[in-house]
Amino acid sequence: MKELGIAYTIQGVELLSNDVIGQWITAHGFTALAVHWDLDVLHPDSFHSLYFNEPGVPRFTGSSHGIYSLEQITSMLRSVQDMADIVGFTVAEYLPWDAIQLRQSLGLLSIFSE
Repeated sequence: MKELGIAYTIQGVELLSNDVIGQWITAHGFTALAVHWDLDVLHPDSFHSLYFNEPGVPRFTGSSHGIYSLEQITSMLRSVQDMADIVGFTVAEYLPWDAIQLRQSLGLLSIFSE
């Protein structure tokens, strides 16, 4: 991004305000945005399908996890869509542990495995 002359801020403890995000969008003259959402920014207690919630694995102590709620991020994204068109959207780190476990369990039944 530096080579393209695009300033950026690394997210800290506080969620960037809508005003700060809007100023960044305006300063660069963006009218369209591609959003990449790494779900690991969410707190594992507020959204279950995250790496940090793998069943049978104790809560990770050596690495940090997200601190935001789904509602906080959704609110921020709704604000962004009012400032510029969201023309691309990716989601990363979605790990639906319950669905994985259900698939593995049902796979043991002949109706699903034959």
